[in-house]
Amino acid sequence: HRSVRPRARRGRFSPFAKIVLSLFVVEAVHYGGAKTNGVSNIPLRMAPVVATVSAEEVARGWRVKGVATNAGVSYAMPAGVEPTFNWHRRGTFGEWRRLDLGDFAFPFGTNDETVSSFSAFSDGRIRPTPRDAEREIRAVGVPMLAMQGTSRFWTSDGANGAKLLTWESFFLGADTNAPVSAQVELRPSGDFVTRSNGVETVCRRVNPDDWDGDGLHNERDARPTSSDGDHFGAANALPANANPDAYYWLDVCATGGLGVATIRVTCDGPSDLGDHVIVARTNQVCHVPLLAGATYLVESDLPIGRSSVSTAYAAIETNSATALTVSLPLELYFERVAMRGGSDRYVAHTTPVDVGPRILSVSGGCCPYATNETGFSWTCGANCNCGGYWHDLAATAAWGGYSRLFGWSGWCPCHYADEIESRGVDLAILDASGSAIDWKNPVLVGEPVVVEAAVGGSEMTVEDFVGLFAGRIRLKAYYVDSGGEHDIVAAAIPVGAANVASRGQNVFRVSVSSGWLQSNGIVRNADDGVAAKTSIDMSDAESGESNRQDSDIFDSQVAGRLYGRARGKNGSGNAGAAIPESAFNLKTVQSAGTACLVAVVGSARSQKKQCQQQADFVYFSCHGSHATGDIADIDQNCYSCDSVAAKWGDVDIVVIAGCSVLDIGNFRAESFSTSTKLKRWWSAGGDSSPGEKWESKGAKIYLGYAWTAPTDADGGTAIATTFTREVASGRDWVEAWRIANDSDAGRNACAIDCRNEQHVFWYWREVSGVAIWTSVTKGGPSWE
Repeated sequence: HRSVRPRARRGRFSPFAKIVLSLFVVEAVHYGGAKTNGVSNIPLRMAPVVATVSAEEVARGWRVKGVATNAGVSYAMPAGVEPTFNWHRRGTFGEWRRLDLGDFAFPFGTNDETVSSFSAFSDGRIRPTPRDAEREIRAVGVPMLAMQGTSRFWTSDGANGAKLLTWESFFLGADTNAPVSAQVELRPSGDFVTRSNGVETVCRRVNPDDWDGDGLHNERDARPTSSDGDHFGAANALPANANPDAYYWLDVCATGGLGVATIRVTCDGPSDLGDHVIVARTNQVCHVPLLAGATYLVESDLPIGRSSVSTAYAAIETNSATALTVSLPLELYFERVAMRGGSDRYVAHTTPVDVGPRILSVSGGCCPYATNETGFSWTCGANCNCGGYWHDLAATAAWGGYSRLFGWSGWCPCHYADEIESRGVDLAILDASGSAIDWKNPVLVGEPVVVEAAVGGSEMTVEDFVGLFAGRIRLKAYYVDSGGEHDIVAAAIPVGAANVASRGQNVFRVSVSSGWLQSNGIVRNADDGVAAKTSIDMSDAESGESNRQDSDIFDSQVAGRLYGRARGKNGSGNAGAAIPESAFNLKTVQSAGTACLVAVVGSARSQKKQCQQQADFVYFSCHGSHATGDIADIDQNCYSCDSVAAKWGDVDIVVIAGCSVLDIGNFRAESFSTSTKLKRWWSAGGDSSPGEKWESKGAKIYLGYAWTAPTDADGGTAIATTFTREVASGRDWVEAWRIANDSDAGRNACAIDCRNEQHVFWYWREVSGVAIWTSVTKGGPSWE
């Protein structure tokens, strides 16, 4: 790595910042051929990107980006704007006044200063202070006369947060026959534009940390005023004493005609290599070392033309024309190398390539272990009570200056293991009555379960069973998505004479209370600090009038952990799907997100069931009744608002892609014609206001429809696509719902925003054919 240099501030420049080019050679770059004084000898008119910045431009804080003719600028004062100054009262040349821009903060130059007030001169100049001529911004700069009734100076807001300062109809010298107007546009980025007499000059702020704009911090840039192919990082070489198996190579280049590309290769954590920033000619292949097990984001300001890696194990995912993700994923495993006196020693390895991981820490399980450079030792004590089942463990491994947390399951080799394994055990999870639990019916908060164990071998008493299995049977909840199992929560259930009953023939049932399930996080409807989502769709069809596409889009596009979802009413769901699915019923609707639930002891594992693990963002695709506020499945079986939300505690955002249940009052109905309004109003149940029932159930936002909702095939899927795209971009949920439904198909959409003390109802109001997204406030004059 290059040595670190202190940042050069205004007036103090490092020796390498003394290169000065003409002000007009601001876009020159080197992209081949001989060089003269650091600038390509190819004609200047072919230079395509910013390459060099002078010391004077750094000191001043800005540089000329371009000059163009722009005769279409209007200098007339807009309606509602008042003149800022009346310079004509004195009529003197060069007079200045203090100009306060209020909350507008203009980043001025390279010294991290922001300016909210200027000294404005009548001759078309502004300065931070009256004497600060070095940083003056000049629109005209020669004497101008202000005439009463004609000349005006005013300020107004421009596009994208800019501020406009305009001198309207001033006169050069004493010539009152030729009015001149001028303007300065200050942008929040620190860039600005000056305009006068049909000429527009665009000036760009010099980045305080990267003067030449090549993507390298000045402190790490060998030539901070000239972009000439700099590369920061361990380019074309591995760190000293590195394990070569831990690294592989990426070849990448950018295309786009003659030019210079900035390619950034960013690791998802620290490493001996660090991040790479390469400034290279287009079509020049860059040879970059990467670290196995880490994930890299490769970004370029020009399209990436070619990319490859040196090993078949690595993968390149194309994100866009200018971005890639490169990874060689690893799994951690331990080789058992010794077992003496109840002690196991394990040596760490990784697959598919062995990077020689060093184990920093191990957590989980029940028995003591000690870490060392190569792995860990696991020792069972004389009174170990956890043998004979698999522990969920975690280890932090490090290699090449990089570290990662791995999870795996390890079998405790304690003395009880042999007896449990030799007997053989079959486990099952039953409901409180001892009946089988259907996969489609999750265990909810407040519901106990029974774990049944059928043990082989000689006859056992309850006392024998407790002695062998106490502390060893575990319940485990986990989530499954396209990336596998996540967020595993496990705990050893209480096993004692008070909660164990014999069923004869070595079959024992262990009662597990609802309180224990909830306190150990196995079954949960309280906030778990994880941003999670789920969807519950009355259809499992891939296409047709009612289908699952809108719910699948919600699951894939909205950020957050995907908790268990439901599709279709009929059957028992699909426990074996890559992402397991339940069915649309009261318990899955109440659950609003599920986890898989299993019981384990030793190598035995029960058939998986579902348990409530509530999500924050829930999407329902279903029918709805205006008269009652009920939601309904595809066969019109109804579930009341009270029963649905009875088990909710962690639901923040509710989307009900179904008819009418969020309507409040008759605000939406007022837009219907008289005959249509009356027909639909009375057939729907008179003056029912179903949205008020949902509004009181504790969620922060409800999104849905006041009247008829579009079918999936007739606009619903398209609305879901737009809605989730807007949410994923950072748009507020209510605003995203408005944008998605701004069409004929979605004009019955509404929203109830409960984030503030006064709740707000949003709906579409149509006046003379124009749809307006309108709100009323609870407790206000319109919503009693």
